[in-house]
Amino acid sequence: MPSPGYFAERVIRIVESPQSDLFSDADRKEITGREFTVSARRNRMGTGLESKDFAFEALAGLTLASDAIVPGDIQIAGDGSATVLMADSQPVGGYPRLATVITADQRKLAQIPSGERFRMQWISSAEAIEALRGLCRKKSELVNRLDTFKRDPSRMKDLLSYSR
Repeated sequence: MPSPGYFAERVIRIVESPQSDLFSDADRKEITGREFTVSARRNRMGTGLESKDFAFEALAGLTLASDAIVPGDIQIAGDGSATVLMADSQPVGGYPRLATVITADQRKLAQIPSGERFRMQWISSAEAIEALRGLCRKKSELVNRLDTFKRDPSRMKDLLSYSR
């Protein structure tokens, strides 16, 4: 069972991407200065972000050649809308990427329901690495928290009626 605050957490941590410098200082500040809403336009490939009366604008426009991307990249489309690339995203993309959601927070973002709001926070690469180490520690400790449950199927009259 996740800690009680896990699903209530509404701050998603981000780091600079290799293309962050293609955006103005104002856009880089704006990504942490406003609330975003998780769009209904989402799937395992990407999660759309909505923010009222605002659009990002890459200084380089849409003149980029396609290059490698990673899950968590925040891709900015030609209309200024932002999409966070998720687990099943394509391997290359041609839209500029303003930032990257850290690996430790990608599952948090995936769990935020459509229509809910959240904020982003810039952190350093060292902080992102430490957050990932913490997540790995928590995952490795899960096995110690499991409670084994054994039931003899031959003694169960209706196997499908049991949920545990």
